[in-house]
Amino acid sequence: MAAVGLASPAMAQDVSADWDLTTDPARQVTLATLNFGSNQIALRCKTGVLDFLLTGVPTTVASPAVTVTAGAIQNERQQWLAWPDQPIISPPEPARFARQLRAGGELDIRLDPGSAGERPRRYRLPVPPSIAAVDQVLSACSIPLNDDWDLRQRAELGTAVWARPVIPEFPELAASRGVENGEVAVGCAIAAGGLLDECRILSETPQGAGFGQSALRSAKRSRVELPDDEESVIGKVVTFTVRFRIS
Repeated sequence: MAAVGLASPAMAQDVSADWDLTTDPARQVTLATLNFGSNQIALRCKTGVLDFLLTGVPTTVASPAVTVTAGAIQNERQQWLAWPDQPIISPPEPARFARQLRAGGELDIRLDPGSAGERPRRYRLPVPPSIAAVDQVLSACSIPLNDDWDLRQRAELGTAVWARPVIPEFPELAASRGVENGEVAVGCAIAAGGLLDECRILSETPQGAGFGQSALRSAKRSRVELPDDEESVIGKVVTFTVRFRIS
């Protein structure tokens, strides 16, 4: 994990159950890790931003499709994010994912082939229960330890075909601070007519520059195409990423 700067010899080391818990108040980092040899799980709060990382997973695509089982998440299809030039992938909803591992159990991730000739891969990792370690990381990012949103059914991959796409406005606050780029992961429930309801920020980088609120405003003006069987998707949660670049 040193390649992505997740740990440092200068940090104070604690042990909570079988997780390694690391805190560095000066850098505003709280980190819980599990080492499985070829793979490592890392749950990190850094300057108020939560990341969940699975290392040792090479992929040739930027957004690999995976099937996940973890706690209440059962055989759910998700689009993960691959880190450039590193064998690391991350889920679209890190807080939801982390909460599923508080009580332990098997983490089962099946990775689709990224290109022709590749074979599907499967990672089955036994996660020991460690509510204290996971909770400390979540609390460091001021994230709730329980959230009913986690249990809402997610829409199938590919559901977010835009009838009216998300077109955000670059926030004036970010521009005034010289911030040129931002990225926000958003989750919304699909409502009647393809409108988006109950939208929330899942992650925001950087924080405090207005990107999150701009993404939410643009999501409320957007609409997804509905299938012929509209009722099959109404109420389900769809996740997507809104990217900002100053023009």
